[in-house]
Amino acid sequence: KSLARKRRLIYYLERLDREEKGGQITLMFDCQGGGMKNLDLDLIQFLIQVMLNYYPNMINYVLVFEMPWVLNAGWKLIKPLLPGPAVKKIKFVNKESLVEHVDLDNQLIEWGGRDPWQYVWEKEITLPKQDGDWEQLMVVNPSKFLEFIPQSAGSLGASIEIRNTSESLIVYKVKTTSPETFHVHQHTGFIQQNQSKTIRVSVSAGQFINRDKFQILSTKVRQADKSAKESFRDGEVYQEIRLYCSAVDETTHKISDDVISEGRLLSLIQAVSEVDAKIESCQKKIRFQNSVSYFVLLVQLLVIYVFYTSLIV
Repeated sequence: KSLARKRRLIYYLERLDREEKGGQITLMFDCQGGGMKNLDLDLIQFLIQVMLNYYPNMINYVLVFEMPWVLNAGWKLIKPLLPGPAVKKIKFVNKESLVEHVDLDNQLIEWGGRDPWQYVWEKEITLPKQDGDWEQLMVVNPSKFLEFIPQSAGSLGASIEIRNTSESLIVYKVKTTSPETFHVHQHTGFIQQNQSKTIRVSVSAGQFINRDKFQILSTKVRQADKSAKESFRDGEVYQEIRLYCSAVDETTHKISDDVISEGRLLSLIQAVSEVDAKIESCQKKIRFQNSVSYFVLLVQLLVIYVFYTSLIV
């Protein structure tokens, strides 16, 4: 059941990414009538990791609607798992303040709006395949690992070369799992036929980047009559390439595939251990909160019983 929910979540994220053509989305958590029994920490942790590692910059805002006070304890457990920029994207709203983010025509009736929409499964509409749908649009160098080399002023630097191999103008977009960590020079732009463009990436020295990734997307455009961002969203056929980050040793400026693989494996093991420890800690805190809630409820019932019996006497 848990695996099915995760697969469904991934499907809708992929579908929205295709339908919005790389644009941002807003997630809405409707917490009306919710309680501790509805708090699925495993699914929330899965969502956090997926969004950070595989869908960077996809989220515009996360709106938490009418969160009951009993879930405040759950939020205190979840907040430490999030990076600072992600916390700023989370907004707690009610029926009065929701209009600041969603106009009444697009709010569901249940939220106090005018939209009568109800969920009904709709099959995704896909465009019929045309000649050239699977044409390679670009070649990226490096093709797998993005190695950061020490630069002056205590920083690390790397370069991504994108070469247009198609027969038309293309527009590209560079994404990263940690936009708050990396500085990407000209992350969106046009490349003419048979031309190349070099993207400079820098990061402060001392940052742990071996778990970060870059995603390079490109699509065909007829002419550069719009901004690169608008042209990218209007594309129909996209090519995607993903790069894995690695920091090169300062003295040798070299790193072997074996070292990269071993480093990534150790990083993954460390990350899994940290997540398991946090989840276990969260579960203990939730059990403690539940025990406290039950105790308070028992005391309240006892007081009511004593008060009621005193009235009868």
